[in-house]
Amino acid sequence: MKPVIRSLTLKGFRSFISERIDFGRLTFLVGQNGVGKSNLVDALALLQTASTHPLGQAIEKRGGLDAITYRSKSKGKANGFGLKVELGGPGISAAHYSFEVRPHGEHDFEVTNEQCHILSKGGEFWFHRDRKSFTSNVDVQPALDPQFLAFPVVGGTKQFLPIHRILTRMTVYKMDVEPLRRSRKAGAQDRLASDWSNAANVLQDLAEKSPYAVERIGEFLSSLAPANLRVQPRVQAGMVSLEFAQDRSDGSHVKFNAANISDGTLRILGLALAVFQRSNHTLMVFEEPEEKVYPGALSLVSDLLDGISRKIQVLATTHSPDLLEAKWIADENIRIVYWEDDASRVSHIGKASREALKERLMSAGELLRSSVLDRPPLHRERPDYSLFGSLP
Repeated sequence: MKPVIRSLTLKGFRSFISERIDFGRLTFLVGQNGVGKSNLVDALALLQTASTHPLGQAIEKRGGLDAITYRSKSKGKANGFGLKVELGGPGISAAHYSFEVRPHGEHDFEVTNEQCHILSKGGEFWFHRDRKSFTSNVDVQPALDPQFLAFPVVGGTKQFLPIHRILTRMTVYKMDVEPLRRSRKAGAQDRLASDWSNAANVLQDLAEKSPYAVERIGEFLSSLAPANLRVQPRVQAGMVSLEFAQDRSDGSHVKFNAANISDGTLRILGLALAVFQRSNHTLMVFEEPEEKVYPGALSLVSDLLDGISRKIQVLATTHSPDLLEAKWIADENIRIVYWEDDASRVSHIGKASREALKERLMSAGELLRSSVLDRPPLHRERPDYSLFGSLP
């Protein structure tokens, strides 16, 4: 499966000065704590939110423009940021979407540039917007506001809808298990929320329409428990929650709720629901999926990520050697995130590590454990990547 999100370019965003990252069907971002992995993930989350909501909401949620813009030592103030994503997919030969935001006054911001281009079976379409004007070869004329992107409106046209669907169907999962322990109003939902808060609703949807998926989820959970462990939705007084059942040696079973389940088991449940949910996604992002899962079960986590990536593109951050022990993990699955010259950098792994993986001399986990895999390349140049290209 070819990746839908081909690359991401960040300029002046959080800890990134100017960086371009290309992605595969399953990409692990490997690096120490504090090098910028979460900042890269947050750029994708911002793109997804800004495709359907006012840009100001996404910026304010992150503490304002000043909080998410890279600050150089020489200038000492926020100069704005820009993001660009290159896309592909069924019927799309090439596509990209990008925008740039600059400070305006003491507390405001303005969108200074915005561009979208798609070459598809339906034709070639584009739009470009700056501070004062909007041009496009599509008959659409959104009202320009300096604090609003044009894309949420223009993306609704049939020409740009494929890009809009790709960006809005990305999901960055927060991997927080506490919402799984709470009851929620019952209702038909087939898409797992980014905070996992509707896990019981999604499980209910699977129980009604795909019972086999619920059985498979039980098999994954049972591999973590000393006896068979199953999960079902429990509906009571209009509320739905997760109910677990575990077999006893005498053939009976005991039932209990999610409050009595370990964090690691609930994280496996969240990943399994992401695999089997019936809703369509274009990209799923998981931050440190190995957290709170005991090392002996991390092969199950990597298998789940591999299973998801066979139908949906996956991005995961990690610094766990145990998660990377799987023999199928190759050099194209790994990007190194590291800190250099007061900024975050991203690169492919070095030549020696590539050869070791290719010849199966060492696993990716063994390379990381020996501090070889995450070693940054020497003397890498820092290109000034462009956000906006020439249009037809």
